[in-house]
Amino acid sequence: MPARLLGYNALTYDIIMELTKAVSLSLYQSYLLRLWRPEPGADWRIILESVQNGERECFGDLEALLASLAQQMQALEGGEQG
Repeated sequence: MPARLLGYNALTYDIIMELTKAVSLSLYQSYLLRLWRPEPGADWRIILESVQNGERECFGDLEALLASLAQQMQALEGGEQG
């Protein structure tokens, strides 16, 4: 059961899933962030994966990740007003 894998009890997991369904996707985004180094001292590797659609984006540094998130937030805000 996914709830146990995530450390949540079944009730909490069900509530989270219902809230996720209830909130418009334009107001709610969820991501899986992966950070790793191929070897000690090497540059960090960064992948951001959308939970909603599975799209992945790779970044060479933290600044690029933050810039992409800021751009996505601005796009979402524009959609709320339009």
